[in-house]
Amino acid sequence: MVTDLKSSKNHRAVIEKIVEDTVVSVLVDQILRRVALHNRKAIVVFTEALLGFDAALDSLRELKKNGLAMTGVIAQSKDEALDRPAIKEALGVASLCGEMGHIEALELAGESDFVIVPTLSISSAAKLAHGITDSVATGVIQAALFKGAVVIASRDASCPNNRQRADMGFSANGAYRFMMSENLGKLSDFGVRLTSSDGLADAVIAEGLCLARIERRTSADRAPGEDRVPGAGATTRPYRAASGNRSRILALSDVNTLARGSGLRIGKDVRVTALAAERIREMRIKLIRE
Repeated sequence: MVTDLKSSKNHRAVIEKIVEDTVVSVLVDQILRRVALHNRKAIVVFTEALLGFDAALDSLRELKKNGLAMTGVIAQSKDEALDRPAIKEALGVASLCGEMGHIEALELAGESDFVIVPTLSISSAAKLAHGITDSVATGVIQAALFKGAVVIASRDASCPNNRQRADMGFSANGAYRFMMSENLGKLSDFGVRLTSSDGLADAVIAEGLCLARIERRTSADRAPGEDRVPGAGATTRPYRAASGNRSRILALSDVNTLARGSGLRIGKDVRVTALAAERIREMRIKLIRE
């Protein structure tokens, strides 16, 4: 009887520990998701693809729930295949951006932490892989790549191995499938993070956590009262956008203009892209936040 009682207590203790660990794990996951997206902005670019659309909208709702502020951009098309009201609801916006000029696209991409492509079409993947932009959608994505911003895209609609496309009876020969795979490979080489529509939210959150870690390290590197970079020949200068207005994003293209071992003073609200941070470490550039 005593043995049974002890066994019962031990069993209960094990269950309680499992429940406690599970609750803690869930809470930590939720906290990390909100930290990753705190005060973050994203441009969500829709091309004409439909495969993976519903799953992508669910991912966008998850991102909205975790605090990501999103602006929707949709390519103008004679064939209104995409459900615009559903897109607005998922993003939490009243309207979607339509056609705009190249400069506007650059500014829009430069003001955002992420550019998210919920459904990347075959044609859009092919155009971007070869540097072609003929719409606001491809223009914003290309501008983001130029700025070294984080671009995350769902490959569902442009992947040659998509099962849903096969189930619908659409197939292609080996050469065409190779072309589709090669285009996705080029986009990956350009720095686009490819994922699935249902994994879109997790991919964005992972990139958000990466940015948060980089920003914490950058902030910690600055000593109290430090106003210049130590080292022979090291200088600092404020970072400003080409227009003369202070930029909120420090991109790879900006870092590439600096000399190795130099210094750069940036505003406290300036965000450093992942590619820019990697180049900063490679070039031993010292960042000082004002």
